[in-house]
Amino acid sequence: MATSDPAEVIKGALAPLQKGRRPAIIEIDALRDMLRAAEDIPSHPITALAMRFLALTAVRPGEVHGMPWHELDGAIWCIPEERMKMRKPHAVPLSWQAVEILEAVRVLTGRGPMVFPNAKRAQPALQAFARKA
Repeated sequence: MATSDPAEVIKGALAPLQKGRRPAIIEIDALRDMLRAAEDIPSHPITALAMRFLALTAVRPGEVHGMPWHELDGAIWCIPEERMKMRKPHAVPLSWQAVEILEAVRVLTGRGPMVFPNAKRAQPALQAFARKA
């Protein structure tokens, strides 16, 4: 049994935990500004497409990052319960814009298992594309 907290000595160096809800962007002009700022960040093409897809679907970033091709059924994305925070399956209807993103990314990643793979661990064809970009 410990008699003291060994982390106490570094407590002051750690950022305080944020409590409560974080504010949402609820005004359309502020949302447009945020999306434009995200688009202006230089990024890998797969990352840019993933960010657009995330904005259109409003799911958690980890769900987009871990999205395999086999979860797609036409214009419906079926996320199984084991990948969901609440452990319940979730069907995400996809807008035509989201479907267009998937069609564009399929050219780059369609031969592998993941829709938006990490570029550092992507299949060879994607790595070759990234070197040319």
